[in-house]
Amino acid sequence: MEYKDIIELVNQLDWSLSENIQNHAKTELINISPENCDLLIQPMLKNTWHNATLVIKTIGYPNNKKSLSSLIWLLQDLNWPGVSNAFDILKSVNKDILITLLESSIKRAYLESDYMWLGGIKYFLMDAQICRNDFKNLDIYDFLDYSDF
Repeated sequence: MEYKDIIELVNQLDWSLSENIQNHAKTELINISPENCDLLIQPMLKNTWHNATLVIKTIGYPNNKKSLSSLIWLLQDLNWPGVSNAFDILKSVNKDILITLLESSIKRAYLESDYMWLGGIKYFLMDAQICRNDFKNLDIYDFLDYSDF
C-alpha cells in the first residue's frame, strides 16, 4: 500500500463518515505493513484517532511497534479520542521496550514545556504500574515532577 492510499484510508476513519466507510477503511488498514504503522495517527485528523487506535490494537504487537510513539503522543490530552485504547495497547507492550519510548517522550514533553503531556504520561505510568525504578534514566523520570497533575 502506497503512502497516498494509506492517508486516504486514514481520512476515511473519520467518525463523522458512514459506518460502512469507516469499517471498510479499518478492514483495509489492518493489512498495513509494519513499517507504515506510524502513519495511522495523523496529528491534524483528530476525528480519526479513535478508529486508528482500534486498527493499531487489532494489528497487535510487534507489527504495530512503529505506532507506539504516536500512542504516547496521544497522552498529551487524556480527553482526546483514542486515549483509552492507547492505554490498553501500551500496557500490553513489554516494559523494557516501552520505557525507552516513554523516556524519549518525557524528555521531549519537558523540553517543550508541555506539562499537561507530562501529566498524561505520569497518569499512564500509575495505571500501568510502572515506577521510577523501571526507568533506565532516573533523571528523565524526575521531569514528571513538572506535570500539571
